[in-house]
Amino acid sequence: MELESYPECMEEYLPLAGRILLGAFFLFQGVTKLTGGFSGFTSYVESLGIPAATVAAGLVVLTEAGGGLALLTGFRTKLVGLILGAFLLVVNLVAHPFWASPDQLPTFMKNLALIGGLLLQSAAETGRYSLDSYLE
Repeated sequence: MELESYPECMEEYLPLAGRILLGAFFLFQGVTKLTGGFSGFTSYVESLGIPAATVAAGLVVLTEAGGGLALLTGFRTKLVGLILGAFLLVVNLVAHPFWASPDQLPTFMKNLALIGGLLLQSAAETGRYSLDSYLE
């Protein structure tokens, strides 16, 4: 690959790689919560003091799985990136308060990094390998 074509190559494939990685993470999280013991996850949500824990747990699964699928396919990625970023910010503050429980710090920081990636995704073009590009 010639140096002159390197940036063009990056613009073509890096948005796809980023979307696949972010989307797969969220889709996996949502599907795992649903199939790996939804009642256990609901109990965890309830232990956080969140009212209507079953509904809240269902919304979490829907947000993660639906958002992950949207990112994977490249559908409305700018909006989905913002929605998932805001979702993770709330999750961080509610479920991973490192100031009250220092063992939550690694998860809190991981989520901040994911929020950063989602914000970048929201600011970037989706690239030609996306439903957004196809639907234009």
